[in-house]
Amino acid sequence: MTNKEIFAKAADILERDGWCQGKYVDCFGRRCVAGAILLAGTGYAQGNWTSMEHKFANEFGWDFDWVRWNDTKGRTQDEVIAKLRELAA
Repeated sequence: MTNKEIFAKAADILERDGWCQGKYVDCFGRRCVAGAILLAGTGYAQGNWTSMEHKFANEFGWDFDWVRWNDTKGRTQDEVIAKLRELAA
């Protein structure tokens, strides 16, 4: 699965399950961006996030702190989904 496919699937997951901050997945099944990316890329709700970060850094040549970005005060589900869709395009 390519990174673009992972980003598209993660956006679909957030639209389906909902979005949260502070946890990969909360008690309602909502996911943060990292949790959605992990599920999209590995099939597991939680796992080795560092390996996913390295995968993105190797392909895109940048290191982006997804967790901090997701958990920024004022961030919205729409912003997160839009970023994933942008990267999937």
